[in-house]
Amino acid sequence: MILSFQSAAFNEKEMLTGSSTITTFDVELDVSSVRSTSEEPFQEAAGDVDLENAELLVSVGRGIEKEEKFT
Repeated sequence: MILSFQSAAFNEKEMLTGSSTITTFDVELDVSSVRSTSEEPFQEAAGDVDLENAELLVSVGRGIEKEEKFT
């Protein structure tokens, strides 16, 4: 499993503290088995985003709050 997080996806002040187990291991990955492609890094919009005029809509998160705001 490979995990990737968006920069600043979590607020440091809101994160829980504690301990965890870290396990390191060697991985051999066959490039032909990779099923994803890299694109330009995500850039957060400086202002409001108009979803109705988006060329492509991948997903909508909790910020939409109500379905009525999207339609």
